[in-house]
Amino acid sequence: TLLNQVINRIASAEIDDIGDPEPLNIPFRIEDKIVHNSIKRNKYLVEEYAKFYPKLNLLYGELESQGSFKKEKLLRNIKLLYTKVKGRFLQDGGTLQNFSDDIFEAMEDELLDLLEEEHSLSDDISFGLPIIMVDSFIRCNILENPNKK
Repeated sequence: TLLNQVINRIASAEIDDIGDPEPLNIPFRIEDKIVHNSIKRNKYLVEEYAKFYPKLNLLYGELESQGSFKKEKLLRNIKLLYTKVKGRFLQDGGTLQNFSDDIFEAMEDELLDLLEEEHSLSDDISFGLPIIMVDSFIRCNILENPNKK
């Protein structure tokens, strides 16, 4: 229920649409994505929360079987916020790898602000947010796919 609350809150946010999130077509190891994006401060967070990916995938599957589009809305909203955050860091030059940890942390701040804006934020919700963020990282809605050509 905790993850469902976070999914519902982010998915229900009113954010301008930028199109569908990029599908995860190219398989990669999570470690490869961490290295490719030069993640340092958040490396262990990603490794720790990546274990929830299968459980969250089951939850998404259940939502989809009920005809819900929450997964798509959630990922689209996260991708839009990521695009805006990335633009703030890269507007003056530099590479994504120079700012990957800062971007990841700014994404968490943006999503926390969004959740607080939508509803009062409980500790349970803030605990579930890193799980959603790492899942979005794995699905390439946050930072770059190491195999993207």
